[in-house]
Amino acid sequence: MNTKPVFAVIMLICLGGCASGGATFSSKINAENMIPIKKLFFLTNAKNKYFNETLNAGFETSLKQNLDTCGVDALIYQYDKMDLDFKANLKKSMDEYAPDALMTMRSNGGNVVTGSGGNSGTLYFDLHIVDAQTQKVIWISRLGYRFLTANMFSSDRASGERLGDELYNRLVTDGILQGCQLKAGKSKARS
Repeated sequence: MNTKPVFAVIMLICLGGCASGGATFSSKINAENMIPIKKLFFLTNAKNKYFNETLNAGFETSLKQNLDTCGVDALIYQYDKMDLDFKANLKKSMDEYAPDALMTMRSNGGNVVTGSGGNSGTLYFDLHIVDAQTQKVIWISRLGYRFLTANMFSSDRASGERLGDELYNRLVTDGILQGCQLKAGKSKARS
């Protein structure tokens, strides 16, 4: 069998920017008497050597666009370890924004293999959503994100966009985003 045509088709598809990775969620919901979220403040420290700037930009853009289509305004605030007044700046931003809910995404380790073909493995994140009015935790989740970055056959940005879609879909599936539709054409987040 001549494998050259098959290889050529695969190369053509992948050079266009294949998205790598996938998300697995384990979540608990405590959304009884929850008011619909219309303003979400999202604090994250996801960005690192492996969850790189390009992947992070795709993730944040996709998540924000999905939330916008659902009528949820989101402010994404990235943790900055070089900000000497981080707590004061965070409090000021939260007070000015006056969100309905606060979502945090905290990096919590992972398994990474680095080689000439890029970086691959699984990164773990802990996510929480707190109702701003009652201070009640309404959603917690452990996210395992399988990834491949810095690889010529995958697009870091497309991989980040896929993760943004999967997180949004999980929030819809869990009933945290009320009255919203799943992102069509994207894989559903796995439990």
